[in-house]
Amino acid sequence: MKKLKKQIESIDGVISCRLTGDNDIDEVHIISDDSRMPKRIVRDIETIVLVETGEELNHKKISIASLNNYSENNNERVIELITVYHENNRPICNYKFKIGNELKNESIEGSNVEGIAWLSVKGMIEIIEKYELINGSVQMQNVCLTGKDSNAVLVELQVFLGRNYQSGQKLLGAVYINNNLPLAAAKAALKALNRQINYTDLS
Repeated sequence: MKKLKKQIESIDGVISCRLTGDNDIDEVHIISDDSRMPKRIVRDIETIVLVETGEELNHKKISIASLNNYSENNNERVIELITVYHENNRPICNYKFKIGNELKNESIEGSNVEGIAWLSVKGMIEIIEKYELINGSVQMQNVCLTGKDSNAVLVELQVFLGRNYQSGQKLLGAVYINNNLPLAAAKAALKALNRQINYTDLS
């Protein structure tokens, strides 16, 4: 148990760990920082337990308390969206953005039946989850044009936060299109999530 405890405490984001049970693990209690999503930590714990004991650990036996002690490094996780462009005749959106001071590029491919705005929002969500910018899970609900002469894009998302991501919260974000629908749609998604992630809009 001591060896297993040390290995779990070596997982990125884990501050401390307590295991209960004698020969078998009854429960795993974790205190973590907020640098990683709890579900990623849970997967790492499940893998370590499987490798070390040869037994699968039910994720319901793992509880995680996350401390908001990552403020010193939060500036490193601020996302600044620079541009988004859609490739002509191909269902691909290309993103240029910064996380902290690091410049990044991503390309997200969808299907031909998806509209440009929907694809752009879908890709933005994938980027947010890939870089672990939110402590939860995001689902798309709706993307539509709104305003006079359809000059704005409205994005509706549902976010599942907290333990096991069981409670859903609906969020809305809207941005004027200004001749760039993919960029506006991605920004609308970020604005909808601005209470859950660190987002800077310098436009």
